[in-house]
Amino acid sequence: MVVDLSQELSPGVGPAKRMVQVFFNMLAYQQRYWDAEVLAAR
Repeated sequence: MVVDLSQELSPGVGPAKRMVQVFFNMLAYQQRYWDAEVLAAR
């Protein structure tokens, strides 16, 4: 992942973007997990 220093330096934007990124990563991971569960249940 590429880190944009200009965004890191602007106050509040870096941490907020990181939080959103982590949140979407968790959602994507959860979705894959559910897909695996559904396939296994068939």
